[in-house]
This record gives sequence, structure tokens and C-alpha cells, in this order.
Amino acid sequence: MKHTFLLEERLWEATGEYTDSHAHRFSFQGQSKISHQRDHWTLSGSMKLLIDPPMEFFHTYRVVPLAKNEEWTQWESHNPAIGDLCGRFAFVGDTILSSWASKDFRFNGVEALLYVNDTTLHDSRNSLPRRREVVIVGGCFDAVFFGVPESL
Repeated sequence: MKHTFLLEERLWEATGEYTDSHAHRFSFQGQSKISHQRDHWTLSGSMKLLIDPPMEFFHTYRVVPLAKNEEWTQWESHNPAIGDLCGRFAFVGDTILSSWASKDFRFNGVEALLYVNDTTLHDSRNSLPRRREVVIVGGCFDAVFFGVPESL
């Protein structure tokens, strides 16, 4: 299986639902852009909670390019709320698993991006078997990502 998310430069748009630690649900929309440089890949974008007033979060991941015949790679990021993060993307069949932890090990999480087709992913972090709640500033997400044609 050839994944397109992360492995190809592209803009992805996302829609979904955020559930906070009190089980309140909020719609969100966002986007992520993947660009490839010689020595690293960049995954950057934003997510906006559609509340009144809207709340927007930004992200930038610096990803080690996936080596030929490898099934995983590493990434680093900074989250203003929880600090510096490090993680891995693992390519397992039709799924990209992302596991991460803050560098002080106070926060960690896992998500699964399920390949639907070349331009659609489902972020299934809420349906992992026997999962530990994915905590991102006290909540969890359920999302669908759509690749924007001819975006780069």
C-alpha cells in the first residue's frame, strides 16, 4: 500500500469533532500542509474549534524523511500548552500510527490515521482497541482529512 499522507507534498483539509474532558462535543475544521526539504519534511497547519469565540491551534512538525524500505520515522514538535514533543510515525498496512510523548513524559498519546483512498484519511484515534484516552490539552478528536488536489 502506498500512503499519500506525509509521503507526498500536499495540503490536507480536516473536519471533525473535538470532545473535551467533560464529554462536551465541538465541531472543528483545520488544515495541514506537508512539504519536503532535502534534510527534513515539514507538517504544519492549524485547527479551529468552532465555538464562540472560535479558538485556533497551530502545529509544526519536523519529520525525519522516511528512509527507503523503512516502515517508521521520527518527528519533533512544540506545543505551547504541553511543551516539546517527540514521536514516531509507523506505517502499518492501511494505517499510519503516530505515538508521541512530551519530553518531560507528563503527556503522551497515540493516534491512527486510516487510509481510505489517495485523498481521504480517517483519524481513528477514538476507536483504538482498549485505548487509553488520547489527551491533547484535555480532550480527544475524531476527524476526516481530505487531500486538496493540485495543492502544491
